[in-house]
Amino acid sequence: MRFGWNRLALALAVSGMSLSAAPAFAQTTVEDLRVDVNLRDAELLAATRLLTELTGLQFAIKPSEQPFQRINLSLKGARPEDAIRYVCIAAGASFSRDENGVYILSWGKLDEQPPTPKFPNVEVPKLVQRIHVLKGDCRDIYDQIVYGQVPDPMRGWDELFRYRQRMESRMTPSIAKPSQFVNQQLSPFYQPLPTTNLPATSGESGNDIRLPGEAANQLEGFGGVGGPTGGRGGQGQPGGGQGGPGGGIGGGLQGSGQGVLQGGTGLVPNGIDFVYFDPATNDLIARGTEEAIQQLQQLVQLFDRAPRQVQVKVEFITTSSSVSKSLGFDWLYERGTVFLGNRPGSFARSGDPFFLNYATGNVTARVRALLQEGFGKVVNAPMVRTLNNQPAFVGANTVTTIFTNQVVSNTGGQVIVVPQINQIQISTQLAVTPRINDDDTITMFLQPQISDFGQIRRGPDGQEVPDQLTQFVSVVARVKNGETIALGGITRNQDVGTHTRFPILGDLPVIGQFFRQKTQEKNLTELLIFVTPVILSEDETGG
Repeated sequence: MRFGWNRLALALAVSGMSLSAAPAFAQTTVEDLRVDVNLRDAELLAATRLLTELTGLQFAIKPSEQPFQRINLSLKGARPEDAIRYVCIAAGASFSRDENGVYILSWGKLDEQPPTPKFPNVEVPKLVQRIHVLKGDCRDIYDQIVYGQVPDPMRGWDELFRYRQRMESRMTPSIAKPSQFVNQQLSPFYQPLPTTNLPATSGESGNDIRLPGEAANQLEGFGGVGGPTGGRGGQGQPGGGQGGPGGGIGGGLQGSGQGVLQGGTGLVPNGIDFVYFDPATNDLIARGTEEAIQQLQQLVQLFDRAPRQVQVKVEFITTSSSVSKSLGFDWLYERGTVFLGNRPGSFARSGDPFFLNYATGNVTARVRALLQEGFGKVVNAPMVRTLNNQPAFVGANTVTTIFTNQVVSNTGGQVIVVPQINQIQISTQLAVTPRINDDDTITMFLQPQISDFGQIRRGPDGQEVPDQLTQFVSVVARVKNGETIALGGITRNQDVGTHTRFPILGDLPVIGQFFRQKTQEKNLTELLIFVTPVILSEDETGG
């Protein structure tokens, strides 16, 4: 009796569905067909017959020792393949399709995960938002997030150098004669920059991003910064070379800009299609979905860190001592046309302050002597403050004037002392790059240098020449915070002398010493270099 009711329900369902689906075969394909299936306690064979009546598809059931489950199913407006899938799921079967289009059903459970529904593409609204950079440089953060580049520590130096070059070229025009300006039309020295029109782009942005498959729609020449890796140009404009300018108007002017960007490039979140920086306000301007902009804000906070500051003091301590001794005799014998003696000032140095002249008959003698001791202590202590991992340079130049004596002898043998003016440049320089380690020690790359003038040297003829000293050291050292260490030192011990004598007469005993000249100089110079780095706290830095 149960079998009869099932057959009757199946026959009624088949007859009803066949009448509703019959006109559709002539107008639609199987893929476009939609069917209604209502099965209650039906066998798999009966269900396949129903689907064949509704869709025209063919089925083959593999024999199995395991019985198929009876089917209870209700579908409305389902695609034929979806109807087959759900019939198999209800019967505990699986299906496949051969090359002839016949569906082969076999025992075994099918993956019950329903097919992923296809929803219509809905455009997610995009926002344009400014992200303010509090402690860092927006250009550095832009390079890190978009291009994965290490910030250039020399960016500020390069900008100052280029700015200085531009200002010097504009403020120091060539000087012409007044006659050249007669009847000449003067033109203004400053010329306006050429204007660049914005290209026509989509209605969403006038300075949009060029995505794959789209035409170029950027403002030409808004290049990036010409750093060590070269600038990034705008549309059609290549970036500069190493350390060179960016493309177009951005070259040299350090204009804001950005190249081709696509979400997922570098650290840019998916959903961001436009990012550029505004150095005037230290902001990043981004366009994208709300979720993507929130992710970008988190990235900016990750990179936006205030670098610590270090104050470095380097002391050059120079101590010197010297002893200079000199004793000499000048002789001149004159009789008629015969002259015998030494050149004036060669034995008795004209610059020696103590002298004794003696003349009798045809003989003239002069004795000059010097005993001089000198000592000194010079401390040069340049000090500079810089950021962590940022190079710093401090220098001081002084042009000092010293007076020296130049000895001139005339034809009569008379010695004349003429004062000379000498200008010597004294410079003190310090170049340093500190790196703060995790244990608050400081690794420093140091190159201090000092220049000075030393003692005034006197030649045998009395002429004076000053010493010019330059001392520097290049070193890498690790120092504790606030600790003073000696980087290096130079000790110079000099002991020199000269002995000059008359031939034969200078070798005679007792009286031979009056025909000799002797000088001796001893110099001892010690240079010690000390360095003291101090990590500045936030209170000391004004943060």
